Amino acid sequence: MLNPSTRIVLTLLASLAVLPALAQGVTKGNPSGSEHRLTRLLREHARAGETVAWQRTLPLPATGMELVRAKFLDTATGEVRELTLDARSGTPVPYDEALREEERAWRARHGAATRELSARLETAAPNDVLSVWVVARAGRERELRAALEDTPVTLHRDRPEGIELSATAEVIDRLRHVPVLDAMTLAPERRPLALDNAKDVGQPAVSASHELGVGVGWLMAVWEPEACISRAHPDFQSVVWRGRPGGSDCDPLGRWVGHSTHVASALVADRRPQGTVGLFRGGLVDIDDTLDSAVEAMWRLDPVIVNASFSTAEPDGRRIDQEVYARGSFVFTGAGNNGGAGYARCWAYNALCVGGYDDKGTHGFFGDDSLWARTTYRNNRSGREVPHVAGPANASKLARGSSGHTAESGTSYSTPAVAGLAGLLTATHPFDLWRRPALMRAVLMASAQAHPIADPNGGWRVPDFDDGNDDRVGVGAPNGARAHHIVTHKAYFYDSTFEPADLGRQVRIPVGANERLRVVLAWDQCPGYSTWMPQLNADFDMVLEAPAGQFPRPPDRYSNLSGVDNWEVIEVTTLLPRTFTVKLSAPRWSPCDDEGGRQRVRLALAWATEPASVITE
Repeated sequence: MLNPSTRIVLTLLASLAVLPALAQGVTKGNPSGSEHRLTRLLREHARAGETVAWQRTLPLPATGMELVRAKFLDTATGEVRELTLDARSGTPVPYDEALREEERAWRARHGAATRELSARLETAAPNDVLSVWVVARAGRERELRAALEDTPVTLHRDRPEGIELSATAEVIDRLRHVPVLDAMTLAPERRPLALDNAKDVGQPAVSASHELGVGVGWLMAVWEPEACISRAHPDFQSVVWRGRPGGSDCDPLGRWVGHSTHVASALVADRRPQGTVGLFRGGLVDIDDTLDSAVEAMWRLDPVIVNASFSTAEPDGRRIDQEVYARGSFVFTGAGNNGGAGYARCWAYNALCVGGYDDKGTHGFFGDDSLWARTTYRNNRSGREVPHVAGPANASKLARGSSGHTAESGTSYSTPAVAGLAGLLTATHPFDLWRRPALMRAVLMASAQAHPIADPNGGWRVPDFDDGNDDRVGVGAPNGARAHHIVTHKAYFYDSTFEPADLGRQVRIPVGANERLRVVLAWDQCPGYSTWMPQLNADFDMVLEAPAGQFPRPPDRYSNLSGVDNWEVIEVTTLLPRTFTVKLSAPRWSPCDDEGGRQRVRLALAWATEPASVITE
């Protein structure tokens, strides 16, 4: 047991050194020989006064190269410089040119198939049946459909974002070389996500959200396979129902119909006087994912909120990004609970992907790459950090049938909990948040409690900086009261036409003594990127600067850079009152077709402060 004086010393050390180090990234464990070589290589290319603020290796198997992408932070000026090196020779290489050469070499051998699909084809027997998504190159959709007419395939979904089909491995092997294809990926089983348990430290993260507002008739969509909500249930007494679109019939005997009723009650249930869950008095429609016409009709309905508590695929993510960019809808997808060796189902850049915590009051391991106690997901092959936030996966009272209730857990229910919070915030602050998805993501992530939090029953913290995971302080549990405070006190910055001339210092944030500051940068990804190897159209970097006080030295600077995510999060704690300045730079920024070919994005900052907790072990 630590005595009080020791605790004070530990707190001072944490405020002065430990947490700023965490904000800038920490290398865990004993580095291998290759890591030592990489460290030396990057040190050789660092200029005077620069530190390596972010790095990532990228193997290119088709050309036999391995790239090292790195970002160097100038500690004197706060400027960020990006450099790509050949990992073997140590010489600088043009990043975009290396990717284009890799794509040419890969397609010459594997066609449009992704690495996962190519590996599956190598082990499959010729008559094994595989399900895949095929995505046409821009403007070549008709040619793809013509090519499929004479091919022995079974079509499951035919949508603008891609076609899901099944065929034998022999047919898939031939089809992947069709020139009009942009990408061919394995198709996951599209099913609801409440099949296992999601766990975390059991904090009341969304406890204040129900006090924030009402739905005022805005349209929300529950999108999932065989969605068929039991509309007669008393929980939905205040819902304004929209007719089911796309000519779909509601089959009460469908495989997943009960699931959509559960999800809807986690989103909009009204149980007066017992209480309300999520955004009530809103418009609601259930969208059956098995019908292409229903999904197309959903987007034409222009919903404010879309809840997708099922296993989405990569083409879904690309379509979501397009619709969010065009409409400003708020889209929430479930990260999933099971699968073990597979990717988390987080494909869209412009949606918020939700993990889960608190399985029926129990506490379990949780890290930024783990969704529940026995499952660890890989980040997407681009290296993006997922999930973005975690919601309450424990749902103790979900609508069942026409009048009953049941208890379930999973990201199926943590997703609508966060989506409902977004609706409540928008209803309370329409002039601030309406149709601003980048700002909504920034506010929810800034409100999240993602720093180390003591488990009241002992055990793990979120995130655990010693668990071997790459903790980028992304995941956390959004807090309704804190999100409300952020918007009420204008602790945010939003620019729908952010251009290169706007780069540099953005906002000043005063922080009191012994406080924790959390700042989030988020922006909307320009749609139209390649499914085969998605890249950021614009890559922004955020640096926090604070005066060094009485000491004659440069300002203190903190960063938590990424080169693959369209968001960044920095957390620091203060010992004395300080004023931080947020500085933005963009090492990569391409014109966006949806912005008329201009370098322009929709960009948001949001921040929150709270008293710093004492760190003890």
